[in-house]
Amino acid sequence: QFGQALRIAEQAHRRNPDDSRSREEYRLASAAALLERGRRALFEDRDEEALARFLEAREIAPEQAAIAAWVFNASEKLALHCYELGVASQAAADLEQARAHFEQSLAYLPEFQRSRAALYRTLLQINYRAGLGQEYYDDGVRNLHDHLLDEADFAFSASLKYEPNGERASERLNVTRAQLAEERAALALQPEGQG
Repeated sequence: QFGQALRIAEQAHRRNPDDSRSREEYRLASAAALLERGRRALFEDRDEEALARFLEAREIAPEQAAIAAWVFNASEKLALHCYELGVASQAAADLEQARAHFEQSLAYLPEFQRSRAALYRTLLQINYRAGLGQEYYDDGVRNLHDHLLDEADFAFSASLKYEPNGERASERLNVTRAQLAEERAALALQPEGQG
């Protein structure tokens, strides 16, 4: 009956605010009520709400080991959930989203080794892809310079596959395709002129 205990403790504290015993009982009853609300939320998979209640309780009664245990439980559950989301994003080749999930997992539980290892692997993949994207971009620039338009189109498209937000590759791809279109239009004019 945490709610009832809190009401009784609050009334006693209001009647005699200078009494150290009633003040202490009110403090502990407040922490216990928050702890109970957090436990209910955690069991109903409202994990972020649960963690917020546990953290409030810890501010009120930091010396209570039970509160620290529930803070850890909620943090661990949230960290594991974010880790699983990161693994799913990694499997879908969405490395930036995977990185965000692994970083969030570590924000909840910095010592979570599986998320730390997965984040390192993801960062290596992102850097590797960025390197491939740069290589394809450089190939595209050389091919465009040599007027090898089909090869340049392929290289810039491949660069954008590895770096989807690459503005330089996107601009060069548009230039390449405009030149390809002009070239093909000029080729079409010859048979058209011959009837």
